Amino acid sequence: MPTLYCPHCNKPVMLGLVQADGNPTRRQPSLPGTKSLGELLEAIDIDTLDVKTAKFVGDTRERYAKYKERIMISDKQIAWLESIAAGKSGNKDPWDE
Repeated sequence: MPTLYCPHCNKPVMLGLVQADGNPTRRQPSLPGTKSLGELLEAIDIDTLDVKTAKFVGDTRERYAKYKERIMISDKQIAWLESIAAGKSGNKDPWDE
């Protein structure tokens, strides 16, 4: 793949995918029965999660409440939320109680 250079400073540039309206492309949650990130966050029971995961979900809920669909969230974060909602990660260890 050829390297592209900035016409002003002649430094190599990295390109990213951008939609026609100028917004970066975002992956939609793929959990069955979930239509939006908000529904995905609501499907998660925060009381059954460990401390680190509960903080992540709580912070993400706060950011979603503030920014709604304009929230900047990575594919890795969406995948982790889907995994949490499906019950595959972030559960409390029953031996820690």
